[in-house]
Amino acid sequence: MFPAIDQEKTAQILGRMAAISTERDLLTEIIKLSGCYYDRLSASASFGVWAPRLKPEQKLILNIACPAGTAGEYILHKYELPRLASAFEIGRGFFAVVLQGLAPFSGWNKGALYFYTFPERDLVPDIYAFYQPFGVDGPSAVIDQQSYLWRSVQSGRQIPVSITKLHIGTASPAGDFQGLQDELAANKYFAAVDALEFLPIGAFPGRNGWRLECGAERLRLTKTSAQKPLNWGYDGGPAFILSVSEAYGLPDRLKALVDALKLRGIKVGLDIQLNHFGPEGVYQNYYFPEYIARTQTEWGPRPNFQNIYARRFMLDKLREFCLLYRPDYLRLDMSSRYGDDQFVAEICHMLADLPVILEDERPEKWLTAPDGAGALARWSFPAVHDLQKLRAGELAVLPVLLTKLTSAADSVIFAGSHDEQGNNEACPVTDRLTPALAVMANGLEMSWYCFSWFHFFCNYREDIQLVMVTAEKSGVIGHYPAELWPKMTALQAYFQDFQTAREFYNFIHQLWRAEVAPYRDDPAKCRYNVQVWLNNNEMLVALCLAFNQMIYELANIRNMVAAPDYVDYLIGLKKLRKANPWLHRAACCYNIDNEQKTLTLLSQDEQTGKAIKLSCVLGDDCSHCLSDCLCFD
Repeated sequence: MFPAIDQEKTAQILGRMAAISTERDLLTEIIKLSGCYYDRLSASASFGVWAPRLKPEQKLILNIACPAGTAGEYILHKYELPRLASAFEIGRGFFAVVLQGLAPFSGWNKGALYFYTFPERDLVPDIYAFYQPFGVDGPSAVIDQQSYLWRSVQSGRQIPVSITKLHIGTASPAGDFQGLQDELAANKYFAAVDALEFLPIGAFPGRNGWRLECGAERLRLTKTSAQKPLNWGYDGGPAFILSVSEAYGLPDRLKALVDALKLRGIKVGLDIQLNHFGPEGVYQNYYFPEYIARTQTEWGPRPNFQNIYARRFMLDKLREFCLLYRPDYLRLDMSSRYGDDQFVAEICHMLADLPVILEDERPEKWLTAPDGAGALARWSFPAVHDLQKLRAGELAVLPVLLTKLTSAADSVIFAGSHDEQGNNEACPVTDRLTPALAVMANGLEMSWYCFSWFHFFCNYREDIQLVMVTAEKSGVIGHYPAELWPKMTALQAYFQDFQTAREFYNFIHQLWRAEVAPYRDDPAKCRYNVQVWLNNNEMLVALCLAFNQMIYELANIRNMVAAPDYVDYLIGLKKLRKANPWLHRAACCYNIDNEQKTLTLLSQDEQTGKAIKLSCVLGDDCSHCLSDCLCFD
């Protein structure tokens, strides 16, 4: 039994499209039908391909691979796709067919695969496939997107307050969607998380341990190793805009993870990379060569956003991706490299109910202005650069940095991300000061869910030469350096270096006595801003609380007492911020009770002047505390 063409449904699709009277409406329908869409009620699948580069006399062949019964063996069924007869040129490049009797893909040797044969190449995957189970150069999978039943409810526009960014492959021992979902209940960190943001999860290139042999009638897939593609995720991007990486699991597993997070009250953010194509798995030229621009970014060629057709495909398929997986917000990777600012604005306005965060180093305010691009926020590069200077010991940047942190309502403030950890070997693993400063910023705070080195890693084909200094230095190309990413439950070891904390306290103490205290009455002679030191709560909180939180007095800056484990302190701050997104940190005072294991925040209502007291319980396993007491008098 092999899949049969449903002649009636195929004719209905082509007839309906032939009757469309405007090019704009026809393009909308072409984009909507491009890809493979499975209907579980009729056990059928529609296949749509827009390949305007094919000449009228050229044929396009659809290959359906169905399991043969023997492990890894697939029988190939070939179908010449009928071409749309349209009054518009763009329509004459569209092909469509509906097949009956298909089983959707659910794993190796389970369900149907498909690919196309173009005049120049036998095996071309679908660039709008939902899943590439055997790599970006392998066949695409027929996916049932109707099978998952959501338990969470979409509740309108959700604004993240505190973001935790992570890489699916390194966030759990399993390194996939299911592994992270299992961690939610086992790891206390997630109780405090307001929003989780994933590094790109789309299909990306890499060696995957599969050997593919394609003949005239058979397709054979042999597993040669347990290897799977490894990548930060930024080398996939627009090549397979709807696809989920095979390294992380089936599309339904992503839906289940998003569902589980939302049921726990955790917002979900997706990092979307649209600014360049990677070194492998780029098949756009077979379909529509103008899809790829002639200009390059520093990472590879960019999509041709100047072309109206490429632009519309990208926008509409991005919206489809969001409807399928229900993120609460998007982060656009390096939007400054799109080469088209209007396209950035179109994404933000198209996704009106979905906040968009930009990674954009330009200072233009229009990016976040409602009458401009309309983004929710953008990454604050000036602040993170000063935080990096602070890490290097340049305390003189603190006053300037403080101003940036407290006036960054439309910015994402962070001390470290995949870039800082991966591209800066000087970034200290046990740094406490800069994360605390970022947590207390007035804008969106972001932390990085990886408290050890995060070198760049990938495992492209051996014939692809990488020109990346970080990859060469790290020496981790082609494998996971498992020792670099401990489980979060073992993080205690990274925050028990109390000798470092004491040294830091002593350094601040000496700096105060030598450089600040003598000039209280004559601030002009001081190299540092005495008023900032004396009167700005936020800097004092950052300096004093960064290493294990402390009690302090605003009037005379006394009694700095170290407190419980840093991880519990960070979780406590995140809990309070998650529950009270209106908080302004410049008017807050923090207090740790070591015995009761509570974190208390004291603030004041700006309108009524009434005191506000908020508390949360720290982790139950706080077993390491400091009892040092220093006085800055």
